[in-house]
Amino acid sequence: MDLPLTIQLNAGGFLKGWSRRRSLLDMVRKHPNVVLGSDCHNMTSRPPNLAEARAVIQKKLGSERLQQIDRCVDALLGGPAQ
Repeated sequence: MDLPLTIQLNAGGFLKGWSRRRSLLDMVRKHPNVVLGSDCHNMTSRPPNLAEARAVIQKKLGSERLQQIDRCVDALLGGPAQ
């Protein structure tokens, strides 16, 4: 975690139990380069859950931290998302 790398955290982890959520929120607090990924495979058994995870991050860490995550994604993709 001390290397200048970008880490991807799974959105589902923010939605499954307080212990896991606390660990992931701690990673987001400590690591500057974080992106949020989804393990979405379909709309039934593994539906998209990015909005729910983003809501948790915003509630616990604030809008500015969520915007930093978005800027990290933009930088990885070569500019602001269209």
